[in-house]
Amino acid sequence: MENLKNGLPIIISDDIHFSCFGGVAKGNIIIDVHDKGTTEFPTTVKANTNLGSGTVSIILKGNEKITKKVSGVKIEIEVSKWNCTPTELSFHLKATAKKSFLSSTIVDKTLRGVRYDNQKFEAKLTQAVKEAESVNA
Repeated sequence: MENLKNGLPIIISDDIHFSCFGGVAKGNIIIDVHDKGTTEFPTTVKANTNLGSGTVSIILKGNEKITKKVSGVKIEIEVSKWNCTPTELSFHLKATAKKSFLSSTIVDKTLRGVRYDNQKFEAKLTQAVKEAESVNA
């Protein structure tokens, strides 16, 4: 539980550099995958580019294709090789930017993270409280 945002732990955080359309657009994409304890994962994608910046929120829930439009550019996101267990989440992410006849892959990588375990956190918190109480007694 190192990272919290909007009350949900971040289990995957990746900063990816990209350059597309022959270097016309370049910058970084920060992907934060949150674990709410289900098989759906709220995800925040923030782009910081030489042409501007912005944030898009999506829900990842398995192998799927998602299309978003950002600043007039169509972004096609393909999630594949989905593996969600009680202890780990992994998937392959490919994102392609398309503008008229131009197309450029901006992300093509596998992401992995250890699932957040609420019971383990509660146990650690309880243990820490007991230790603090015994020191103060």
